[in-house]
Amino acid sequence: MTLRVQAPPQGSERVDGGSGCARVGSLRLRHALAAGILVALASVASSFGTLYLATGTGGMMVLAALAGILAASGAIIAWGLTARRFDALVAIAQRMRQIGNVASQGGTRPPVIDEIDAVEDALLHMLAAQAEDELRRAAAYEQIHHTGEMFAALFEHAPFGIALLHADGRFARTNDVYRKITGYTEEELGELGEPGVTAPESAAADQEARATLRQGGSCAPYEKEYLARGAIRVPVRITPFAPLDAGVNEFVWWIAEDLSVRRRLVDALKASETEARMLSAAFAHTSSLVVICNAAGAIEWVNQAFIDLSGYRLDEITGRKPGALLQGPQTDAATVEIMRTAIAAQRGFAVEILNYARAGRAFWLAMECAPVFDHLGRLERFVAIGRDITAQRQAEQALRESRERYQRALDGSQDGVWECDLRAGKFHFSDRFDELLGHPPGGLPRETPRWQALIHPDDIGPHLEATVQLLGAAQATMWEARVRTTSGEYRWLRFRGIAFRDAQGSAILTSGTASDIHDAKLAQLELEAHRDNLTRLVEARTRGLAQATREAEGAQAAAEAARQSALAASQSKSEFLANMSHELRTPMHAIISFASFGVDKIDRVDNAKLLHYFRNIHKSGSRLLLLLNDLLDLSKLEAGKMQMQRQMTDLRGLIDDATAEVEALARSRAIVLLVEVSGTLSAAVDPNRMLQVLRNLLSNAIKFSPDGGRVVLRCAWQPAAAGAGDAPLVELRVTDEGIGIPEDELEAVFDKFVQSSKTKTGAGGTGLGLAICREIVVAHGGTIYACNNPAPARGATLVLRFPAMLGEAAAAPRVPSSVC
Repeated sequence: MTLRVQAPPQGSERVDGGSGCARVGSLRLRHALAAGILVALASVASSFGTLYLATGTGGMMVLAALAGILAASGAIIAWGLTARRFDALVAIAQRMRQIGNVASQGGTRPPVIDEIDAVEDALLHMLAAQAEDELRRAAAYEQIHHTGEMFAALFEHAPFGIALLHADGRFARTNDVYRKITGYTEEELGELGEPGVTAPESAAADQEARATLRQGGSCAPYEKEYLARGAIRVPVRITPFAPLDAGVNEFVWWIAEDLSVRRRLVDALKASETEARMLSAAFAHTSSLVVICNAAGAIEWVNQAFIDLSGYRLDEITGRKPGALLQGPQTDAATVEIMRTAIAAQRGFAVEILNYARAGRAFWLAMECAPVFDHLGRLERFVAIGRDITAQRQAEQALRESRERYQRALDGSQDGVWECDLRAGKFHFSDRFDELLGHPPGGLPRETPRWQALIHPDDIGPHLEATVQLLGAAQATMWEARVRTTSGEYRWLRFRGIAFRDAQGSAILTSGTASDIHDAKLAQLELEAHRDNLTRLVEARTRGLAQATREAEGAQAAAEAARQSALAASQSKSEFLANMSHELRTPMHAIISFASFGVDKIDRVDNAKLLHYFRNIHKSGSRLLLLLNDLLDLSKLEAGKMQMQRQMTDLRGLIDDATAEVEALARSRAIVLLVEVSGTLSAAVDPNRMLQVLRNLLSNAIKFSPDGGRVVLRCAWQPAAAGAGDAPLVELRVTDEGIGIPEDELEAVFDKFVQSSKTKTGAGGTGLGLAICREIVVAHGGTIYACNNPAPARGATLVLRFPAMLGEAAAAPRVPSSVC
């Protein structure tokens, strides 16, 4: 008889984890035991066969062999055979017993050997099936392990926040996105719990969602707000669900999607759509011609003004090129080439061109065309806007003819002739005008700034006022001014001028004459001087009589002013003490109240409630400390005991520090902070105190601005103030878009414990911030004031100016004056 033992399949021992190793060890032991039993069984069967053949008898030997076979089979079955295979082996054993009994009576070869072979096959089949089961379990474990790794990667790298919560709202685990949304670490979230980072008004929705999940229902997504670190409100969409196999009373999943960016995008899209509708309405109803062509230059749309001027309907010109419709025999070929070259190069252009309407009428257009590209930089279309300048061209032609006639009339006169092209900003002077000022023909400057530089400094103001009046008047305007000659002296000239306008009424040209009145003006000024001298003598005689009256009235007014000042000082003192008492008492009451709660309930409340009491005590204590620090600072500043540690400081770095400190407050209300600094700015300031001023001004601007508004901080050089030497000034402006300040309160807001009547019941505060800012700025030798933004803009601007240098410090760059 041949013993057949099948080895376990390759790979059956490769299982990860401790439980897998135990299963592999079990499988090896079973294989070894089964192989040993089979060898023993085969040996017994072979011995029995040999003995049977040798003796011809052997009832006892058959029974002994059968007993050994049954014992081995029982051991194997006890190790782990299934019930069905156990029944098969029992049936085989019974059959062998019957055959043994028969063999003991006859002399033939017993068939027990065949039965033993059948037992052997059954056992080998069992071992192979057992090995296959082990392989399937190992593969299943591998799949589960791989699925777990993929789930962990998805959990940590998902683009939305995921949190696993206990049923009471405590965090079991959160991913990185969820922690970024809230701004807290894993440990901090574990202490706070999901209700601790939820805005109060969103708590009811959370409770309803948890109740639905506990009842086994499905919960639809809903929106709420988190209170992230720094009390920043973050809008989110929550999708909660409970795993069915984990039990709804144990854990729930909380998926959070940050809606901040989406809301900003929606707002931007709405604004873009509104702008598009406005532009569409403007294009449709403007008096200018509007033509929209595709990338190939074919017409897609024209407005009504184009239809009215050209005589072509949109349906009959769509798909055609404008040049094929409008250009005619007198159209300038060079202008057409400029247009074609620009379109081929996907560039814009601006030209004046002669076109023809459908009826053959010629008209002039001032046309500007611009390409439109998509977000990938691909050309989409061209948009052209044209203005009918036919009347303007005709007026210019008539003006040229009139000027030629006017010039001929003045050729023999002694007056100089001047003309100014307002569009080009250049003058034309006759030869006589050049001669009046000692210049050869063509010697006077033609550009407006250089010409105005020749006007006497005392006369430049009246000269500019006269030119403005000239542009707005329908009749001739006359004025006088001194103009510098080539010798450096000034001569008096009398100017006369009139403005010429286009068809729309806009001034395009001014023209006039200039007469030399120098000698007559000097004589007039001398006469005026004698008259003024006589007037002064008369006034001197009457001045003494009025002096005594004024002195008496002045003494009475001084006494009344002193009395009013004393009353105002007393009133201010009373208001100051009342306000200070109120501001000190409010946080102190809060500290005492919450401390009393903690003392009385320390053994009856949980740590979360005690933490709430401690946080309120800390908040009120911080407010009290801030108030006391402000009072001490203000007292030192007013007494002149606070020394300013002034040093050369990079103002841009100081501004960056201030904006960084208030950035979170601005972002929580979607307020945009804009900083405009002109070049490199350094100044001799106390950096800590100036940072305190900037922080206070920016905080106020953000506090009083509407959500989604804008706060702008501008910093630039200003010319040196009178008597300040060569040192220029630094100007800082903080502009908000809030509710503004009443005009009669613009100065009062810098007093102690004073707030604007528009804001003192809204955003809060003690009213010391601006008072401290003013003292710090004054200590730097500067000034600070408030003003409302010009209509239609809203909000107010705080302006502070201070010298850039201290004493004889190195001079900063000189800058030209500018209009603020």
